[in-house]
Amino acid sequence: MQDYSIELAMTVTEYLKEDGWNYTFDEKNGMIHASVALQSALAMSEFLIDLNQDFYQIYARVFVDLGPEQAPAMAVLLNELNCRITFGHFEFGENGSLRYRLTVPFETMPGEKMLHNSFYLPACLLDHYADEMLAVLQNPSEKA
Repeated sequence: MQDYSIELAMTVTEYLKEDGWNYTFDEKNGMIHASVALQSALAMSEFLIDLNQDFYQIYARVFVDLGPEQAPAMAVLLNELNCRITFGHFEFGENGSLRYRLTVPFETMPGEKMLHNSFYLPACLLDHYADEMLAVLQNPSEKA
């Protein structure tokens, strides 16, 4: 049984193809994997786009080797950042990573503008807040 919209999958993959993204699509699970070059010192983000029937979720993950000594200060920073942004949120990922998660619900199939905004927002926010994240990683006692 299919847990995601085939129409959504076709719409999203066509957009990514036309926009020049390098991606893979796991048809069995309705997941799209892509890597996105960032403009900041974070350099690269791994994107996972989880397709569903009436929404999709984007997980933009950066591997920063977050250790237990940095986690409390990073939690404070992520809380502050989450209070600043309107859509989506930052959270701890697996294996010392940070991620930005955005859920995009829809009633009608998303158009090009909605897809563009939802795919580029995570990268823009990671770039925008990279310096603050990296500062915490380098000197967690400053933020704690």
